[in-house]
Amino acid sequence: MVDGGTHYSVIVGSEALFGTDGRGRLSDDYRRNMLLIVERRNAICWMMPDDEIPQIAAERGVNETFAVGSFHAGGVNMATKAGGVRYFSERTDNDKLREWIVGTDNSGEW
Repeated sequence: MVDGGTHYSVIVGSEALFGTDGRGRLSDDYRRNMLLIVERRNAICWMMPDDEIPQIAAERGVNETFAVGSFHAGGVNMATKAGGVRYFSERTDNDKLREWIVGTDNSGEW
């Protein structure tokens, strides 16, 4: 465990809620079902946000060797811009995960 560590991060990228500089984007420009916070297996210090999850790594799916992961069996917890928290299965298709990262999924289902 990292001193002051957290297992939750934001995703940063050109199409994510947070840009590659780590700054949030205007919320009116993005859909409510976009991922806001995701669980990660490896802890980072919450006071050093330089180690957020790059969009390209998050799009690889849920796996302990990638950025998005957890110690829960079978998946991770993720929170959306709308405030919902859901358990995201490790078997979820990577294309579906990308839709949630960029906010293009309209089904509301995981």
